[in-house]
Parts: sequence; C-alpha cells; structure tokens
Amino acid sequence: MIINKTNFIKKRRVLLAVIVVLLGYFIVVPVLTYESSIEKDLKPINESIEKIGAKKVCSYLSQGDRFTDSKPYYYKYYSISDNPQLTRNIKSIAQQSGYNLKPDTGRMDELKKRIDEENSTFDTTKNLSPDGESFSDKTDYLESSVNKKSLAVQIHRDDITSLQCIDGAQYGVKRVSRGNEVTLFIGINYLD
Repeated sequence: MIINKTNFIKKRRVLLAVIVVLLGYFIVVPVLTYESSIEKDLKPINESIEKIGAKKVCSYLSQGDRFTDSKPYYYKYYSISDNPQLTRNIKSIAQQSGYNLKPDTGRMDELKKRIDEENSTFDTTKNLSPDGESFSDKTDYLESSVNKKSLAVQIHRDDITSLQCIDGAQYGVKRVSRGNEVTLFIGINYLD
C-alpha cells in the first residue's frame, strides 16, 4: 500500500492541532476558572465594603500551584474612615456572605510570639518586625472559616501595615494609618 505523503502530513497537522486545542482546554481553562472562582468568592464582600466608603489601595491574587499543592488566595487592602461602628459593619457584611467573624487569636498569638522571638531585631518604634508583619493592640484581627474557605479581616488603626500587593507596585510598601483613616485588609483562601 502506498501512502500519499501529502495527505499523511495534512492528517498529522490536523491531529497535532486537535491535541493542542484539547491540551489548551484541559490545562488553561481550569487555571483561569480557578483564579476567577476565588475572586468571585470575595466579590460580594468587596462590593459591600466599597459601598460604605472603602477605597482600594492594592490587591494580590494567587491562583495556587498544583505542583506544590499551594492553595489559591486573594486579598485586598483598603483605605477607609474609621468610626465606632466600622468593625460591627464589616462583621455584618461578612455575615451576609455566611462568615461569622470572630477574633483571630491564633494570628494575634503568632504575631506576638514573633515579636518575642525577634526582640533583638524588632523595631519597637515602628512596631514592625523585619519581614513586614506587625502587631498592634489597636488592630482588629478577625477570621471565619466556612465550606473550606477562610476569610481574614484586619482593621489597622494607628500602626504600620506592610502592603503585600502585586498591582500598583505596592509590594512591601509601608502604609501608616493615622487619625481617622485606617487600613483595612480583607483576604480569602481555600483550605484543605
């Protein structure tokens, strides 16, 4: 049997194109969907926060990594005017999305322990540890976990926040909350 070389090459190219399209569909589409999913989870909370006057400073999105088994996470920093009802309002907004925010004692203890361990390098005048994490008794640390998702909220009052954002060249920038302006951190991540 003689095979027509031109037809064989055409069939091979078609087969290769089909394989590329299928790989694109099964690899690229899930990655994009995974990314959109975590943004979508935080969207109702972000929209409500913005309705009460919060202005976005910056954000960070990680879609996770299947090779290292890291989970996706997404967070935003906002600037907002403080008031006596701010924490209550944010708890109410989170509750509307099914999150019952409580004090994040684990996070507070972790930051306090870091300060104790790094005491020799800790800058007490700025209340900022060398890696940018800070602890302040004026900051509200809140968290809630629902359906394998964890929501974290921090309301930074009169302290320094090290922004960990990709957009707007804000990564590592120190933001100082003073007077009536506070820095609000809202983040969500998927749990195992």
